[in-house]
Amino acid sequence: MIRATEKQLRLIGRMEQYISERYTGNTIKEASEFITNHTKKRKKWLTNQMFYMMIFTMKKAGNIVEKY
Repeated sequence: MIRATEKQLRLIGRMEQYISERYTGNTIKEASEFITNHTKKRKKWLTNQMFYMMIFTMKKAGNIVEKY
C-alpha cells in the first residue's frame, strides 16, 4: 500500500481544524476517501447556508412577499 502524500496530509490537517472527525488512515486511498467525503458534506452545508442567506436578504429587501 502506498502512503498518503504530503499534499493530502496537509489538506487533511487544515480540514481537521474545522470538522470534529480526525483522520486515522495511512494510504492514498484512505486519504482520498476522507477528503472526498468531508468535501461533499461541507459543500452541502455551504449550499444550504447560501440558500437561507439569499432568502433572508430578499425578504429583508422586500423582494419576497409571504403568502401566509
